Amino acid sequence: MVLNGRLAFKPKLKRSILKRLNIIKIYCGTVNYCFSNDDSIVSVGQNLSFGEMRAFGIVKSKINIQLRLLCHDLIPINYPEFFLSQNTNLFSNYMKQTIKVVDYFYCNSEFTKQELTDYHVKMKVKQPPMNVVTLGCDLYTKKIKNPLSQTLQELISQPYLLFVSTIEIRKNHNLIYQVYLKLLEQGVQHLPRIYFVGKRGWKVEKLLNSLDNDSRIKEKIFILDRISDSDLIQLYKYCWFTLYPSFIEGYGLPVAESLSFGKFCLSSDAGSLPEVGKNWIDYADPYQLDQWVEKFLFLINHPEYIVDKEKIIREQYRPVSWEECSREILNSELIDFKR
Repeated sequence: MVLNGRLAFKPKLKRSILKRLNIIKIYCGTVNYCFSNDDSIVSVGQNLSFGEMRAFGIVKSKINIQLRLLCHDLIPINYPEFFLSQNTNLFSNYMKQTIKVVDYFYCNSEFTKQELTDYHVKMKVKQPPMNVVTLGCDLYTKKIKNPLSQTLQELISQPYLLFVSTIEIRKNHNLIYQVYLKLLEQGVQHLPRIYFVGKRGWKVEKLLNSLDNDSRIKEKIFILDRISDSDLIQLYKYCWFTLYPSFIEGYGLPVAESLSFGKFCLSSDAGSLPEVGKNWIDYADPYQLDQWVEKFLFLINHPEYIVDKEKIIREQYRPVSWEECSREILNSELIDFKR
């Protein structure tokens, strides 16, 4: 596109072109990058791209630096059915480049560490050192500044269960919907409300249509999006217990959040979730509807069981703060650097 005799690009395309130009400039030695010999770069987010990893590779060919990365999961590669194909391809290309340049991996669970180990073997790339760090969870420590809104007061005025997650196919919201249909067919009437807290995601169009239009669950399952941290804290605080039937997880922050508020959770047993919930919560196979129906019915008919489990949670569970998580990463980096 030409505008007033100058080339004009859409913002995303412009950023993409600039990244590629910077990579070329770095390769040609015309850009003064901000790293020096023996620097150690630590990245714990998920915001690095294939191009940036390529740039790190070029910089590493010129000076001696170490790149340390927190790997959250390899789910788009190992479970592509839960993602849009273009996102799977982007992530796959990113990881192929990443394992060529990263010198040290932090992993958020033993499950992720094993997946990453297997990936190095599959790609025939030498595995660098890896260390598991526990992610922080300190939502429960935030102070609530605003009083309960009228809407929130209505939401917490009767028993409810909480399912906190983006509504996308991997999180398995459809299972909970099917559980309620099954229980209603069996004539179970004393079902609590369920709040799905999260934005609407991908590959769930049919489910969302059912949730919006199925009169059988009209007063039972609700979608709450754009919820503030203050409101989410209150929803955790007053819920009966939480649900997390995800098909696969690299960590499982909502389970840790539930425990941090002293709340029992009925969770999937897939991936890393048993590492997070240990013996404090109960598990079921995310592919077995009948298991969930049976466990769900037991829980709502035996509230004393939940009370006993939550007593143990309050006595034994200690949340890890983000500061502690950061110190664990920083300390391991400094120890290795001194060597």
